[in-house]
Amino acid sequence: MKKDLSLQQHSLINLVVTYLGFFIAFFNTFFRTQVITPEEIGLVSLILSIALYLRYFIELGATNAILKFMPLYNKQESSGLFVVIVLFSVFMSLFLSLLLVIFKSNLLQLVDNRLFNEYFYYIFVFSILGVLFSLVEKTLEIYYRSVVSNFVGQIVSGSLHLTILVVMMVFEFGFRFYIIAYTLIHVFRFLLIFIYLIRKKCIGKPTFHFFEKKTVKSISTYSLFMFSSGIAGVVTTNIDMLMISAFLSLKEVGVYSIAVSISNVIGMIGSSMSRVTHSKISNDFSKNNHAEIERDYKEVGEFQFCVAIFVFVILCYLGPSLLTLLGNDYVSGFSVVLLISASQVIDLGTSTCGGILSLSAHFRADLYCRFFLMGLNIILNYFMIGHWGIVGAAISSAISLLMYNAIKVVLVYHWFKVIPFTFSYIKVVISTVPLVIFFEFIEALSDSHSIIQMLLAGAAAFGIYCAMLLRVGFDNPYFKVYEKLLCRK
Repeated sequence: MKKDLSLQQHSLINLVVTYLGFFIAFFNTFFRTQVITPEEIGLVSLILSIALYLRYFIELGATNAILKFMPLYNKQESSGLFVVIVLFSVFMSLFLSLLLVIFKSNLLQLVDNRLFNEYFYYIFVFSILGVLFSLVEKTLEIYYRSVVSNFVGQIVSGSLHLTILVVMMVFEFGFRFYIIAYTLIHVFRFLLIFIYLIRKKCIGKPTFHFFEKKTVKSISTYSLFMFSSGIAGVVTTNIDMLMISAFLSLKEVGVYSIAVSISNVIGMIGSSMSRVTHSKISNDFSKNNHAEIERDYKEVGEFQFCVAIFVFVILCYLGPSLLTLLGNDYVSGFSVVLLISASQVIDLGTSTCGGILSLSAHFRADLYCRFFLMGLNIILNYFMIGHWGIVGAAISSAISLLMYNAIKVVLVYHWFKVIPFTFSYIKVVISTVPLVIFFEFIEALSDSHSIIQMLLAGAAAFGIYCAMLLRVGFDNPYFKVYEKLLCRK
């Protein structure tokens, strides 16, 4: 599959788009807290969490097969695989929609809330739209066009979302208008990407002659393992919200979800990078190019850690001001922001160990790791939410994520004899010292900041950090793209 840009250029463009999307998302979060209540925010978060579970049962891991198997086939065969997965997803959607209706009363007993009962069927709607978007998104990643899906998902969708919230504020529309408009945004983003796939001829005339018994068995086995792995992963990342809704209230879910969304400004670094790196890892495994995988493993880890720790320092100092801008109801979520974001820094520092495991012949190990993580997270949440509320949920998620990554790093070293850590990690940590001094000075002047002040402080901190990285000799191909811009005369 031809790629017009280098891995570093493509990854960095994705990262820039992702952070532009984050700034739009922040304004969305601000306006959303002004036009709908914490309980309604909690409802949306709960619906999307349950929809994510249902989506995995619809896919049964089939979308992961796109990333692993499409590089092995030509365009006609790849198109055939795409068509088969779409038809399978449609069948599973119809089957699970029937089950959703049958077991509606059982689900409603878990969350005894009027709003949840009223908007129950949106669970199915968002799960279907999530599957469809995932299918076209994974296909674009194979053709190194993930910037397009990222732009649509982050910038276009975010801008439309912001427009809807402003309209609601001006015309005082209610929550029903919001949920319908939010659904239409998801429909629009799928159609936009699907039309792009057709126009760019990423999907051609399908052929199915390659679907022999051995091929079907390989794809099915891999898909089912990835389904189990995906379910374990989504349970781990969403069980906290479900258990908070069961033990506490939808208002607490809303506060927790806002705190997690702010923390995800770090997590989105990995998601934007993986759009390119995982497809490259898949290609390198198909060519048995382990040297290239090792190089990317180290370089991606260095750069992800470099960006993540910078953002973490900013959240440590400016996080309270961000939450205060959203409303006093959300200030209690600052401890959650710190705990989740700190664990994500470590997660990104372990690089693409999860991608290496899931795309290699040892993909079953990733499944076992995820089930361990899921079990540990459920047990810790059960005990900690009762004692410490949403902070307990954050502690359990952080502990589980750290243990999960430690196991993956050990397994990758066991099978491939490589680790992501280099001396550059120490250089990155040293480079944060001037940042801490800078923000301590800012905090001494004032402990609360406006949006303008935060933006100016962030820009100044970015300049200080980049200058320090250059000073300590941080040598990374991703950073060199920025270095050329910074040092351009």
